[in-house]
Amino acid sequence: MKKKSFLLLLVFAAFLLTNCSESTSSDVLLLPPTQVVISEISITEFQITWNDNSDNEDGYKLERKFDEGSWVELTELPENADMYLDDIAARQTWTTVYYKVYSFEDDDISESVVTQSPISFPAPTQLTASYTDAVYLEWTDNSNGEDGFSIERKIDNGDYSVIATVTSNDTLYTDATIEEGYLYSYKVNAYISNFYSSYSNPVDVSTIPNILQADFSGTPLFGYTPLVVSFTDLSTGNYDSWSWDFGNGETSNESDPIVTFNEVGLYTVSLTVSSGAQSSTETKIDYIEVAEFSGVFQDGFEAYDDFAIEFSPWINLDIDGSGTYAVEGTNWPNAYDPQAFIIFNPSQTTPSLANADPHTGQKYAACFSSAEPTYLNNDWLITPQLMMDVNNSVTFWAKSFTDQYGLERFNVAVSTNGTDPDDFTIISGSSYTEAPTAWTEYTYDLSEYTGQSIYIAVQCVSADAFFLMVDDFAVESASSRNIGKTELSAIVNGSAEKCKK
Repeated sequence: MKKKSFLLLLVFAAFLLTNCSESTSSDVLLLPPTQVVISEISITEFQITWNDNSDNEDGYKLERKFDEGSWVELTELPENADMYLDDIAARQTWTTVYYKVYSFEDDDISESVVTQSPISFPAPTQLTASYTDAVYLEWTDNSNGEDGFSIERKIDNGDYSVIATVTSNDTLYTDATIEEGYLYSYKVNAYISNFYSSYSNPVDVSTIPNILQADFSGTPLFGYTPLVVSFTDLSTGNYDSWSWDFGNGETSNESDPIVTFNEVGLYTVSLTVSSGAQSSTETKIDYIEVAEFSGVFQDGFEAYDDFAIEFSPWINLDIDGSGTYAVEGTNWPNAYDPQAFIIFNPSQTTPSLANADPHTGQKYAACFSSAEPTYLNNDWLITPQLMMDVNNSVTFWAKSFTDQYGLERFNVAVSTNGTDPDDFTIISGSSYTEAPTAWTEYTYDLSEYTGQSIYIAVQCVSADAFFLMVDDFAVESASSRNIGKTELSAIVNGSAEKCKK
């Protein structure tokens, strides 16, 4: 009886011990890791770190997937682990890597924590090339862990092909296989195994001999003091500096300078263009001829402020009083304002206005079409009072900016009394004159006013057109006209949309 009771006691004790052990395992909660962070160590290595929050785990497990792929168990780590370094050596064209981390004890697991990181393979940047006896390439290495860099080259309009590779962290390459007479283009990318980054910026190197040939033009080549001449560089080849000598004591380093000749004479002009040790010089003997004006009055409108609408000694009369049209998309002071004539400098508008060049110099007098309410111009440009010699005449150049809205119209008139419009007599004919779209010279005889003081006026009478251009106005004697003068005509028809304010 005692023996049986002892056996029952042993069985009961074992039962209690078993139940206590199972209760301890299931009642203690496995805590998930926190602050899981991924750091990209190189283009194939990622370090995953976390806070270990469990006291009773057997260890940690990590799973990984790429992009929209499936989860795969990556590793099992011992208890108290808080870091893992993953090397995705078989690099593919994945864009994102995902990691899942959780603790475990036997078959129990904590909640998992998922985090992700983009997979980047930075391209090299700031590729530069210099050329002497060979092409020397240099770039910035932005990746960590690449196997090396691949250098590609194309010749002229051919295709790129690999010409060399260099080892990891090398950022220099010398191409000694070039020949004279070609355009070489280069680009570089990093690689690991058979996977490549995107390309660097391309660079070009020309081995075509640089044949410099200086040349230039100037306009006008003849005129009266003060003569404003615009010079244009027409040189060929590759160069980066200019040296002008105008023969009047002035020099310039600009590409297209504008020069004023204040003294009568013939001027020899030279231009030297340079690139490093290479240079070329063009000299034109007696290229500019400046004469003394022997007439009564002359004006090329160069001395006045840009876009002035009052410019003494000229008298401006805006009889129609209307606002004016302007050029759509182009701005300048006094645009749209009521005005008669304006000192117009097309190179100083914002942006500069194309196909609106002066006859000479940089400026001219312009009369813009009247807008509401009349759309009819009645605008006067009147000279100061002038004393006439024998056989005087008045000469000026005029043109329409465009014929898109009709040609500009004008009259030429003379007054012996004053500057009121009623004082003037039209001398240009019984009907208005239409200015073509090419600069055209107009001359009117003033011999009947010999010995008298007169005012001369250009009256714009356009009807909803665009703008009249007047330049190089002169009152001179018959003997002083056309001595060595070259008539220049810029046959350019302007094209722009007019707009009103």
